[in-house]
Amino acid sequence: MKDIIIVGRGLAGATLSFQLLAKGIKHHIVDQPSLSSSSKVAAGLVNPIVLKRLKMVQGAHEFMTHIPSFYQAKEVLTGFKFYHESTVRHIFANTGEINLWEEKKDNVFHSQFLKGFVQNTNPYLLAPHGLGVMEGIGWLDTNSFLNAHRFFCANNGISITEKTFKKNDLSTLVESGHLIILCNGHLLKDWEVLPENAFAPTRGEVMTIEADGLSEDNILHSSIFAIPLGEKQFKVGATYHWDKLNDMPTDDGIERLRTDLEKVYSGKYKIINHQAGVRPNTKDRKPIIGKLKDNVMVFNGMGSRAALMAPQLSNILLDYLTTGNPLPSEYNIDRFL
Repeated sequence: MKDIIIVGRGLAGATLSFQLLAKGIKHHIVDQPSLSSSSKVAAGLVNPIVLKRLKMVQGAHEFMTHIPSFYQAKEVLTGFKFYHESTVRHIFANTGEINLWEEKKDNVFHSQFLKGFVQNTNPYLLAPHGLGVMEGIGWLDTNSFLNAHRFFCANNGISITEKTFKKNDLSTLVESGHLIILCNGHLLKDWEVLPENAFAPTRGEVMTIEADGLSEDNILHSSIFAIPLGEKQFKVGATYHWDKLNDMPTDDGIERLRTDLEKVYSGKYKIINHQAGVRPNTKDRKPIIGKLKDNVMVFNGMGSRAALMAPQLSNILLDYLTTGNPLPSEYNIDRFL
């Protein structure tokens, strides 16, 4: 196989790098972390069901099958802890949501995750219709995961060059015979190598709060999520904006987060951090993997679900590279070329 250069070391690039390392395939990484904070800001939720409509994420069964073995193996390998199994308490907004939950939880796939209902016993939680219980999901501490990957690369001969990688650099490296895999998230949109209708990036903002009145035993979900980080801290998010596609937190964003939180939580809290990042969403909400042109591959477009999708999709891409097995049409970049 040709020398591989991964461009971008967010969740997609780091996961693919771990998979290459597992196969003994040497590679080099080029990344400029100051250009995008999406993976560092990401909630890292590993949830196969869209709770707003209780729809299964396409391919969720295959994605979930690979989650425990991948993350747990990487924790053992690196000595870092970054994957946390958890449960969710979903706040029902009305009786219609309860009826839909009751209907869906008997489906074969949904029944693995959607369980019964519980009454609210938290005096600070505004949940008059009760809460739905979801089990078997988790969340990835994205910063710890990326730190673990950096540490492991440093101790296994994988170099990481921190520099801005530009479109012109791509041509130079391709001509030198390298295989380039573009994992640079929404930044790929600016290179104009894909049709304009491929990407639909969104800016997401999250805040970290300190609160005494929220449970640290589960993830809370309504129009927002609150993930317990320990020591009474919670990551709360997220917003969706289609303008100002940069990593700068905004006053509008923090106000939206506060408003959504206070719709369901009446207790005191203190904001200790506020961050923003741009998700590499695609128009059809499906990942983009495959061959862009000779010696150039793309592994991108997982939006806010990279923690769920990347382990399995990186396996699929690696299988394609090593054996030539075809890529699934629903993810193949050919649909945009």
